[in-house]
Amino acid sequence: MHKLRKGTEIMKLRKILVQILVLFLLSASYLRAEELSLPPIFSDHMVFQQNAPISIYGKADPGKRISVIFGPSRKTVVADKSGNWRAILPARGMLKTGADLKVSDGKSTKIFKDILIGEVWICSGQSNMRWMVKQSSEANEIAGNSSIPQIRLIDFTGTLYPDGTVYPADTIRNLTPGNYFKTEGWQQASPETAATFSAVAWIFGRKLYDELNCPIGLIHNSIGGALTESWISPEALKAESVLKPLTENWLESNLMGSWCRGRAELNLREAIKEKVSPLHHPFEPGFLFEAGIRPLTSYSIRGAIWYQGESNCPDSPDGEYTGAHELGINKLKLVTLIRDWRNQFKNPQLPFYYVQLPKMNRNWSLYREMQDNLLDEIPGIGMAVTIDTGDPGNVHPKSKKAVGERLALQALSKTYKKNIAADSPRFDRFEKKGNRILLAFKHCEGGLKADGEVKGFEIAGKDGNFVRAEAKITGKETVEVFAESIGSPEFVRYCWSNVPDGNVTNGAGLPMTPFRTD
Repeated sequence: MHKLRKGTEIMKLRKILVQILVLFLLSASYLRAEELSLPPIFSDHMVFQQNAPISIYGKADPGKRISVIFGPSRKTVVADKSGNWRAILPARGMLKTGADLKVSDGKSTKIFKDILIGEVWICSGQSNMRWMVKQSSEANEIAGNSSIPQIRLIDFTGTLYPDGTVYPADTIRNLTPGNYFKTEGWQQASPETAATFSAVAWIFGRKLYDELNCPIGLIHNSIGGALTESWISPEALKAESVLKPLTENWLESNLMGSWCRGRAELNLREAIKEKVSPLHHPFEPGFLFEAGIRPLTSYSIRGAIWYQGESNCPDSPDGEYTGAHELGINKLKLVTLIRDWRNQFKNPQLPFYYVQLPKMNRNWSLYREMQDNLLDEIPGIGMAVTIDTGDPGNVHPKSKKAVGERLALQALSKTYKKNIAADSPRFDRFEKKGNRILLAFKHCEGGLKADGEVKGFEIAGKDGNFVRAEAKITGKETVEVFAESIGSPEFVRYCWSNVPDGNVTNGAGLPMTPFRTD
């Protein structure tokens, strides 16, 4: 009888413990689901895009009513079955004085202070966009003019950098697009915050601020070594039959350059050995899009600036354009990226301005030509020519001022409709005249100029053997070229080498775009 009573008591105790455990688990789950959250793009000092719907979004307990208050705008929405919610507030004009955003689910409240409304740009690409103000040769000049509270900066940095190390397997096992980037949120521009921000992006934003006299928000998320395909959404890659293999077994795909595959294999060596799956990496096609672009696609922006391409080019002076470097493949990747971003941000005219690769002792001429050709094929884009910058022996030229300013000129002219020269002189047509060739150009505002003797031109006959050409500017938009050794010239090239030495500009000082007629 005593044993029976004891057994009954044990059963009752177990039942009570089970009930307590269930209540605890339900309580913990409830508390987790209840937690109101917004993505990292929302913080104090943020900038909303002016004259565009203001989208506020995040996570909460499914079915929760979320109230959003921003100045005179108020809205209440209900979180869906997955806990996602989004409130779209009416578009507003410029706001130079800080306002607060209040988001509440009735139990917890988030308040974001000192919010402005102005112009918001995404600044992305690879290491030359990542290159910091303090690393640039213009650091002292920039730092002395960076205390501008109405310029706001948010820097997303990768938790893993594709350097020459082997990542621990557990690090890869726990890596997701959702935890790859980290940020300290929006910061007011100051010598301290600007110092570690992208130099190109900072110079771009500073020039916009000077010309537009409105708040500027710069979102920076570039990653060193990143390929074009890393920034394209998986669905866009899969939709292109040529690019689809990149989403299937990217580490073995010949659509990716050998250096990048080799670096990724080094980083992932331990994870591969331990058969970690999936093998996420910054070079993985689609990964940086999922980590750094998709979370922003509901946040209204004006446009994007882009400095990338080095990792998609041959990495030697005589590298061939075959396999992953084949020009048609690279062109398709860049075109797909531009169209994909426009689709994802639901803006078919999203401004997209990019940097043509500068001089360096690598075979980049054909890639530069591909970048130039896009201007005739995709509306609403622009290119900053930088052939007069660069470092023959360093993939990271330290001078970034001209790059950022020329990107800003593209935006000021094309997006903001300022009457300002933004495009470099660009080859238009040519005419043979005896032993000379007369070249005509467009975008020659202020007339073609050269500092001293005109340099950078080569000329050839039908045999295609190019020699240095004598060149003379003969008009506002024309240049005449010849060589005594070429009696019947057929073809002309300008700055068509790894490290060219051309010196022709327009009146605005913008360098002539490299080209060839052959």
